[in-house]
Amino acid sequence: GLATKGYPSLYCWSLFMPSRYEGPLLKSHLDADAGIFACDDTEVLTFYPLTLTGGAKGRLETTVVPSVPVGRSKDGTAGNALQFMKAWEGISGAGKWQHADWTIKVDPDAVILPDRLRMHLRPFNGQNVYVRNCDKPMSEGTMMFGALEAITNKALAAYFGSGGRCSHEVPWQAWGEDLYMMRCLEHLGVGNVGDFNIIQDGVCKGMWCGSNWAAAFHPLKSVWAWENCWSQAVSAR
Repeated sequence: GLATKGYPSLYCWSLFMPSRYEGPLLKSHLDADAGIFACDDTEVLTFYPLTLTGGAKGRLETTVVPSVPVGRSKDGTAGNALQFMKAWEGISGAGKWQHADWTIKVDPDAVILPDRLRMHLRPFNGQNVYVRNCDKPMSEGTMMFGALEAITNKALAAYFGSGGRCSHEVPWQAWGEDLYMMRCLEHLGVGNVGDFNIIQDGVCKGMWCGSNWAAAFHPLKSVWAWENCWSQAVSAR
């Protein structure tokens, strides 16, 4: 099982590019044992082997996934569905997801507070669901936006057990990875729940770091902005 810091247990991961702004960001999270490193277990995915040092973990070897070309999606965002199929394959191969109640994909420029995340996710624990976190008016209806993708153990078992069916049964080529994951999970019979207060997301309806209930805040692309937002959120508890 998973050595847990709380219930339900959270396995959090990010795909990151050390050469961009994400490098110093993730290093600061590791040093502070904050963000994904405050979850029960963590995976950091990179395109080449990397050892991260700092924080309580001391040393962390990244999990390598292949880099693939990323185009534009139909919504003008990154057409990164294929890239994240490869990332999820890396998560499957690492195997830790099996021991966690929830697997959470987190963008490196998102603040997350795992203790609050547990409060939001506890009511849906053990179900075969993913969480939709944005309800701004969109042609797709409500969505799971990619800064915070919360998926139960049962739902992820359906995805990993499907033998990659979605890659040839779902028209993902023009999609961003979050829309792909949503539509794929639904195609496999996974349900969804809506929690539109779980994240303060500037890409959705706006971000206010002073919320005492949101479990995530996005986007924060510098160490200063991330730490400032994290401090504000924590002091609002």
